[in-house]
Amino acid sequence: MIKRIIELISSNYYSFSQLLYELKKYNIKRNDLINYLIKIEKICKIKGWKLTYTPSVCKNCGFKVNEIKPISKCPKCKSEKIEEPKYFIEINYGNKKD
Repeated sequence: MIKRIIELISSNYYSFSQLLYELKKYNIKRNDLINYLIKIEKICKIKGWKLTYTPSVCKNCGFKVNEIKPISKCPKCKSEKIEEPKYFIEINYGNKKD
């Protein structure tokens, strides 16, 4: 599953919900995807790839949460109007080889 997620996010930016949609045929749940993304973050560090993700942003107050996992509610204003993070892997980043 990790390989499939890496294939997806190394070709294009995907939001968290887009990834869930793409992986629904594998019965991937929200927490499973969060765990996979955390593992992928570690893999990227080892391989010398660059995992980029945009922060979750509250559309109400503008508060940013710069974590790999999405949030459902703003910790500042408690709004549920959250822009979810988007993920991308730059494989040819740095000098390390696959």
